[in-house]
Amino acid sequence: MKDKIYSSNPAVDVLKRTGASGKFLVLTIMMTVSVAVSIAFSGEMSRHYSMVFSDFFSSLSRSFNDITGASIVASIFISLPTILVVVAMWMIFFACSSRKDGGVSTSGITLLKVIKIIELVI
Repeated sequence: MKDKIYSSNPAVDVLKRTGASGKFLVLTIMMTVSVAVSIAFSGEMSRHYSMVFSDFFSSLSRSFNDITGASIVASIFISLPTILVVVAMWMIFFACSSRKDGGVSTSGITLLKVIKIIELVI
């Protein structure tokens, strides 16, 4: 039995098959967990270091609390391209998983392309 053809265009058919596959879903979930753990770990480490150093320098404890908040914001800001890649991967998965036959929304792929161009420039 032949697999269902999603589109008469072979490129769109391959995109829909790949984007809706279980392997792509697992990859997207793993990437999401990786980003979440990375942000949580960096925030927890900054909080831990601020507690250690504030014991040594009790007069600077307020400054270390400010640094903790700033480091969490900085870790999210630094992780922004990776967060956008994860969002683009979810957009691709949901666009390819739709039950409609025919074309597929390429907004996730466009987002990936824009992120990569910005990374190349920076």
